[in-house]
Amino acid sequence: MTLPEEQVTELRKLTGNVSAYIAAAVDRRIRHDLLAQDLARYEQEHGEFTADEIAAAQAELDSDGAGSNAA
Repeated sequence: MTLPEEQVTELRKLTGNVSAYIAAAVDRRIRHDLLAQDLARYEQEHGEFTADEIAAAQAELDSDGAGSNAA
């Protein structure tokens, strides 16, 4: 895998373990993409989520400390 030198420089400023930092970022992206696929599949089978369903899900996430600010 190759990254632009500017990114590598910034990563080294942020962390002592660039490989672990990148692995964690890739893991988050994979989980995000898989969840997006699952949600799209659910909506295809059951219709779009309602505003109430979305609000309830957001409230559940917020109560777990995993709200919109979670990365």
